[in-house]
Amino acid sequence: MKKWKVALGLCCLLVGLALIINHQVDWRGYLHTWQHVPKAPVADQALPAPASNPYAGDISRYQAANADVCAWLDMPGLVSTPVVQGTDNDHYLTHDATGNYNPNGAAFLDYEEPVDTADHLVIYGHNMANGQVFSNLDRLLNQESAAAHRSFRLASLAQVWDCEIIGIYDMNLEDPAQFFSYNSWLVWGGEKDALSYLAGLAPSERVRLDTPVQATDRLVTLSTCDNAQNDARILIVAVRK
Repeated sequence: MKKWKVALGLCCLLVGLALIINHQVDWRGYLHTWQHVPKAPVADQALPAPASNPYAGDISRYQAANADVCAWLDMPGLVSTPVVQGTDNDHYLTHDATGNYNPNGAAFLDYEEPVDTADHLVIYGHNMANGQVFSNLDRLLNQESAAAHRSFRLASLAQVWDCEIIGIYDMNLEDPAQFFSYNSWLVWGGEKDALSYLAGLAPSERVRLDTPVQATDRLVTLSTCDNAQNDARILIVAVRK
């Protein structure tokens, strides 16, 4: 009888551990590898990309596989990925940059504004457990790390922007004091400008850097989930220069 109780206790312990691990780990990322477009052999490569846009070659390579690829995001040490733009903000939650089904999703630009003309670009991506897409952006929730990664680049085929981080925000979408519809602020005009946008985010501010900002500045926001909360978003907001 005693052995039976011990065995039952061990089974319950193992089941409990399995449930905890399943809750903490997003298995989707481990069961579906991210598909990449391989580089062509050196002999088959086109002329090298001009120094003014070193990302043009990679963007074109992915566009050959998926016409929705519109840009490249490069934050050294954290993110280097193609960016896609679909006809809605749902498709690329479950499809990668090659256009194939993948629960890891892709980094995708809000569908409502073109990359080269929008005043404010919002780019979404999953915070997975496997280091893919925007998984590393939660490292920026402390001042030291944000300052160390304060600069990144966003490039389309037409141009390259040097982006300087203004602040990091951790917005609880269920908290009325913090909620702000950041993804509806894509075009400046009327009461909408860069300074008003930052004011709207202020209640969820976690880190603020000394990057100067003017009302007419064009911004980019990287948006991913905060897995430590039920319904929250980590937002990295930067000036596009």
